[in-house]
Amino acid sequence: MTVDTAHEPVFTFDHGVASVHWADLAIELIFERIHEDWRSHEMSAEVTYLELSDGGPTPLHRARLNLGSTTARATAVKHLGTLHQGVDWNLLLERAAWKVVDAVREGLPAILLRDAVAPEHERFLLKPIALYGDSVITFGDSGSMKSYLAIAGAASIHTGRPLLAGLIPASTMRVGIFDWEWKPAPHKRRLQALCGPGPLPDITYVPCLAAGPLAHQVDRLRRIIDQHGIEYGIFDSVGLACAGSPEETASALEFFQALANLDLKGSWLLAHVNRAGDVQRPFGSTFWQASARSTWFVKKTIELETRVDLNLTQRKMNDGPRLAPLGVRFEFDSGGVTASCIQASDESARATRSGSETAVDRIAASLRGRPLQT
Repeated sequence: MTVDTAHEPVFTFDHGVASVHWADLAIELIFERIHEDWRSHEMSAEVTYLELSDGGPTPLHRARLNLGSTTARATAVKHLGTLHQGVDWNLLLERAAWKVVDAVREGLPAILLRDAVAPEHERFLLKPIALYGDSVITFGDSGSMKSYLAIAGAASIHTGRPLLAGLIPASTMRVGIFDWEWKPAPHKRRLQALCGPGPLPDITYVPCLAAGPLAHQVDRLRRIIDQHGIEYGIFDSVGLACAGSPEETASALEFFQALANLDLKGSWLLAHVNRAGDVQRPFGSTFWQASARSTWFVKKTIELETRVDLNLTQRKMNDGPRLAPLGVRFEFDSGGVTASCIQASDESARATRSGSETAVDRIAASLRGRPLQT
């Protein structure tokens, strides 16, 4: 059987994965892990060649291919001819490879700004912390309850229950926890303590540390997200999830590009502070602060045997003025853990406006009409 040159295959390209499907030939080629070298402009991909039948797809071959190389394609064609005869593999692969190259380089279409579609939902998913469609970073010292806070927020968003009492989710979304720091059992224990007796919510836990940085496992995580219907992600933590040092600009930019390719409806990212005690922004490149739409500094204000109080101070709000500080209290007893919103501590609020603010922050505050603190 040869290819009808007038017959075009069905082509799809979504979230970095391309499929080229000839129904009449029962052949499908799937292109994943597509990469273009910015110096040579050579594009390569991991290609899976499938033979389709009523019993399902059967893999014929899988290998990485330089899509624009005539020599590389000829080598692949020769090998495929030994596996499945009667198909003009040269024509199939030529056509498929250039469809992928053209789709990758075309990118998303431009639009007129006036035609942009406004979202149908409110700005906040869990006001004032979690945002619809955007990323937020909560950052603080190790042991500042960042993960516990995120678990409480995740459970609230997933179930619709105000497990952070005082913060009511605007809607529910299926949540996934993408973990580079710990193991599932401690997170389950915390979730059980927050939710109380009874079945736990079906939040998806994704172990990520062994698989490398976020940018190296986008395809894997996309499959998990699709399989479990994950809409909102908790990422713990960005320092371990980036490919290089967090201080490097490329590390932050690569992380956020990979995050965008996951196509989640929002994300809550956890980060740390530096050793110098700079609490104005997350540890690392300034692009962590610049790329997130909102950032919150988390600090313990009271730590007792059965109670921990936190203060959350917003350091950035991309779409409007910064919001007022938020207090959160965790109360521990034999029956579990209760999380609730409280008034932010006066001491922490004063520190936010004075000693821990930079000179630029204080001048900007004065210009906004806020009294300049001395």
